[in-house]
Amino acid sequence: MLQAGPRQEGIPTALSHHDFVEEWGSTGAAREGIANARGHRGARWPAVGIAIPCLARVVQRRARARDPERRPARARRDEALGEHIRRVWQENREVYGIRKVWKQLKHEGQAVARCTVARLMRRLGLAGVVRGRKFTVTTIPDTAAARPPDLVTRQFKAGRPNQLWVGDLTYVAT
Repeated sequence: MLQAGPRQEGIPTALSHHDFVEEWGSTGAAREGIANARGHRGARWPAVGIAIPCLARVVQRRARARDPERRPARARRDEALGEHIRRVWQENREVYGIRKVWKQLKHEGQAVARCTVARLMRRLGLAGVVRGRKFTVTTIPDTAAARPPDLVTRQFKAGRPNQLWVGDLTYVAT
């Protein structure tokens, strides 16, 4: 049933979807069948019809869509953890970030890695509130431009009134 390509003997080229499912089934045997059919890892498949590895992925995806229990364990765990993460985030007025959500989950008895919480929060589009100083850069100096001369040589002392005037421009966010 497998056909060898003209340039690469012994490496199967393609099967129709129907032949593939009939020969390998829609179970894990498909992956084993492909490994046996290829003969070795890293072989290139000639582009004739639909390549066998692509068919295997299609069959696996369709099987997982029919039966959610066939999804990978990580995907099932991520879905359950995502609900807990969203709940903790919403219960805390949507201000908790990765670190606090992770600590709250640990406090509740959920064994989860901090990087997993970070990955799932990014995927869910959740972010904590960022507090602290937010300043605006008002001047981007040109390093090539000539500087004005320092007429007081950094001596800010005046011997009499109106002898020395100094100014400072400071940005105050309002």
